[in-house]
Amino acid sequence: MPAAVRVIALALVAVLLGSGIAFGNDAIVGGTGGALAPMASADIRMEAETVQAVVYNGYAHVRVDFKFVNRGQPKTLALGFPFALSGERNVPSGIAGFQAWVDGHRIPVGYETGRDGANTVGYYTHQVTFKRGVTMVRVEYLTDASAGSGTVEEAEIRRPAWHTGGWTTRSWYPYWVHTGAGWAGTIGKTVIRFRLADDCIGFDPEHATRALANDTGRESSEAPGCVALDPRTLQWSYADYEPVADASGRSPYDVRFAVYEAAYRDMARSAQAPEEFRRWLIADAKASSELVQDGWRFSALSAFSSVGYPWAESAAGSGNGESAEVRFGAPRPIEEIRVVSGRAQRPDLFEANARPKTLKVTFSDGTSQVLQLKDTPALQRFAVPKKTSASLKVEIVDVYPGGKAQDAYLTLVDAGLRSPAFEEFDVLLASVSDTVTSEPSTPTAAGPGVSANPAAAADAGSPDADAADRDLPPAGWLAVATVAAVAGIAVYAGYRRSAARSSTS
Repeated sequence: MPAAVRVIALALVAVLLGSGIAFGNDAIVGGTGGALAPMASADIRMEAETVQAVVYNGYAHVRVDFKFVNRGQPKTLALGFPFALSGERNVPSGIAGFQAWVDGHRIPVGYETGRDGANTVGYYTHQVTFKRGVTMVRVEYLTDASAGSGTVEEAEIRRPAWHTGGWTTRSWYPYWVHTGAGWAGTIGKTVIRFRLADDCIGFDPEHATRALANDTGRESSEAPGCVALDPRTLQWSYADYEPVADASGRSPYDVRFAVYEAAYRDMARSAQAPEEFRRWLIADAKASSELVQDGWRFSALSAFSSVGYPWAESAAGSGNGESAEVRFGAPRPIEEIRVVSGRAQRPDLFEANARPKTLKVTFSDGTSQVLQLKDTPALQRFAVPKKTSASLKVEIVDVYPGGKAQDAYLTLVDAGLRSPAFEEFDVLLASVSDTVTSEPSTPTAAGPGVSANPAAAADAGSPDADAADRDLPPAGWLAVATVAAVAGIAVYAGYRRSAARSSTS
């Protein structure tokens, strides 16, 4: 009997493991602290913008460039970049390292709360002086993925060759353009590009993005103007458009880039999970000390698995000599170390607390490298001689002192392959026409490690594809699906949100 199209039961349970992070274009904001709200401009137009995101395993690095044209007199305005809030700590939800530049010069960034329609949000604020004519603004930040249950039609997706068993889950990264609706006239041109890094184990973003849209009642594409440049890159382009939000608080032009990920029981430790998969997972993490403050534990695992929460040491003194160590699910190839220093979730928290100035990184073969960090919450990348390592240890050698506290924080340490570069603003804009398409295109060639026959890849060698499973009646499928939902969500939660077992000290 032919294998049926099966919907893994993650769709049966409406559980969100991520935070539903919402973020979008810079908006003019006004009001007093705690009451910021978007405002409008009659003179300044957003003539063009480019949004570029490199997606790693569980987090993304985002760069947004804006070209504004002021046809009136020079003026200084407060801009706000909105993000969802963490309910318990009034900090951005799953966000770190926000920075801003005007005409190539870095500018100070603040943080206040306010409104985006009916939603309470946090705003990263920055003052921008718009001279008459063109002003260029750039912002960069890091964001954790949102993740949850959803429909996964295993026979339709383009699985990597190694993904022959287990479940498939989905995570996503939104970018809202509706927050830029207050600028004068229409937005001239927008290009949004999401790309999977070479060491990202996510796959088939085109199908995942469409499926997420369908699950939430959108059209067949997440937003108009989407094309698949290759099996690991999606791009949206709009021209002369007005992204006004509707009653739901969304614009049809808002984007949610989604990607599929594999899920196995006890993923990082089980021999049933392929080595190509396990090497990008964390088996356990430990630290010489971990800060517990106001009932919250700043664990070592946080720094190795996400950007929304940091590790903090708790030893007396400056933190020099304190260390954190991670063991990977399998030895992984490394040619780059990625670091986000300090408590980078808010500018004031970054300045208030100590952050590493010098880190010593030690690999499982005993070799080490010393990294000199800039005093910035930005993502910093360090090339290292290419090697394969089963673990990574970071030791704080020296710190930048905090303005209010001496505990040293570290938001992210990640090790992997070389990161792709962002395109320059003019180059990316020139690479697309002004035509807005309405449907995502379907890639015609398989990418590296992806089967050109997704149905065959889904069934070949998969425990889900044996004859007994295929012949189950509908009631049997429901029972299997329910078990899969519970197990799959538990596994995925452990991997993505630091609920997995870890050996901490």
